[in-house]
Amino acid sequence: MVQIIAGNKGKGKTKHLLDKANAAIKDSKGSIVYLDKSSKHMYELSNKIRLINVHEYSITCSEGFLGF
Repeated sequence: MVQIIAGNKGKGKTKHLLDKANAAIKDSKGSIVYLDKSSKHMYELSNKIRLINVHEYSITCSEGFLGF
């Protein structure tokens, strides 16, 4: 499932995403992966959620992201 959360800077988008990821792990029977541009939010996520820092991979365009 893909959801788009958009808004101006400082409106709580990241907090909303972190809350949704932490809530989803309770009902999930599979794996949950959280892609971010840094590891800054590592301690705000449940330890059952895999955090991937996309800057550690050579993703330079949207095609690379889809292939990832």
